[in-house]
Amino acid sequence: MKIMFSMFWLPSLVVVPMITMRLLAEEKRAGTLEMLMTAPVTDFEVVFAKYLGAVTLYTIMWALTGFYVLILQRFSVGSTLDLGPIFSGYLGVIVIGQFFIAIGLLASSMTNNQIAAALMSFAVVFLLLIVLNWLTYLFPSGVMGKVFHAISSFDQMEDFQRGIVDIRPLVLYASGTALALFIATRVVESRKWR
Repeated sequence: MKIMFSMFWLPSLVVVPMITMRLLAEEKRAGTLEMLMTAPVTDFEVVFAKYLGAVTLYTIMWALTGFYVLILQRFSVGSTLDLGPIFSGYLGVIVIGQFFIAIGLLASSMTNNQIAAALMSFAVVFLLLIVLNWLTYLFPSGVMGKVFHAISSFDQMEDFQRGIVDIRPLVLYASGTALALFIATRVVESRKWR
């Protein structure tokens, strides 16, 4: 399970842009966003519904790996699985994934081209995952090192897969998600002023 959770970055880097690229960009391109906005819903409700749909798909994708836990539990000889680190590992994967999905939704709201949305989402997720991880190695100590270690998804995921659920990463990703959804809602609302 530790190996599986240490590879969390691969679906985040590849699958999240593919899930989110069509959320709002295709609606804009096809002209169906205006029709959707004539329904008795607010702009935030539309953005949040698209976000929840993408998070649900992402969560189902990771939930299917739960069969691996069942197989390990069934066929482990002479020892039992410690389910605490497994559940906290899944929590870490979902929390980090929901933040990246919000970023992908924001990228999708900024353009009407789904390929451009996927590339923007990929670039930001790459920056937040890989580049921040490289910066933790460039600055192993000092103030910059502490900042980069505090916001590095790899460092936080190591804690999650060990069974350590710290409130700081949860607040970081929840506030980042809220900010990305807020900005995406404002981008969708800006169509009224054009």
